[in-house]
Amino acid sequence: MKLHKDFIELLGYGQHWNGITYIPTQIDADDETCTVEMTLVNEASESTPMVFQGKHDNFNYVIEVNDLKININLKTGVLRKLRVHRDDE
Repeated sequence: MKLHKDFIELLGYGQHWNGITYIPTQIDADDETCTVEMTLVNEASESTPMVFQGKHDNFNYVIEVNDLKININLKTGVLRKLRVHRDDE
């Protein structure tokens, strides 16, 4: 199965966490690997394009940006912040 989603399909899936807006702009994936292009926009409206590549787990891809773990559902384009569970609490 091959997936390709462009900016128009991903337009409504941006998220804002910790003062940064994460906007997915393109997703390409096959049965094993994926490429996710994303634009990060800070509060001063400065944008930074980023590209993430790697293997996914059943079309769920986890990235870490600015000490924040994000799960990307490659089929839908939904971004979710992953909670970090600490053992010392």
